[in-house]
Amino acid sequence: MQKLHHVGILVNDIEAALKTYSKMPGISPLYDIRDLPEFGVRSVVLATEDTLSYRVELLSPMKEDAETRYQKEARAFLNSKGEGLFYFNIFTDQFDEDVKAAEDQGFHIIVETYKTLFPGYSVRMGFYQPHETHGAWFNLVDIYSVPKSRGGLAP
Repeated sequence: MQKLHHVGILVNDIEAALKTYSKMPGISPLYDIRDLPEFGVRSVVLATEDTLSYRVELLSPMKEDAETRYQKEARAFLNSKGEGLFYFNIFTDQFDEDVKAAEDQGFHIIVETYKTLFPGYSVRMGFYQPHETHGAWFNLVDIYSVPKSRGGLAP
């Protein structure tokens, strides 16, 4: 099973973007803006009132220069394309099989584990490269490594 969990929109000023999106009826942040130093970005997730059918993550590079691949990609995206749709997060219950199937089709998947995204959990992600997907990141996320409180199946 695969399901689109949320999309990421890259912005220059996360506070200004949050203010804009928060004016939309029925849209509200699930939590305050938070720093994700492992990625080198600041983040906030917005959702509809039911929190299941519409999720958008607003992201902006952190001010300090981090040496994360993700932050470098975010800065390069903003410099070349400006603000906009940056990635799709797809939750899967067959992570290893899906990564292998993608690689068998010729995609180069970068697999990484993040330990600080959700404290106490090691979140496994596989990244399709934007030059292979016509400009957008597609991120496979192991649904069993994400806490239930964040839409996953980990206890």
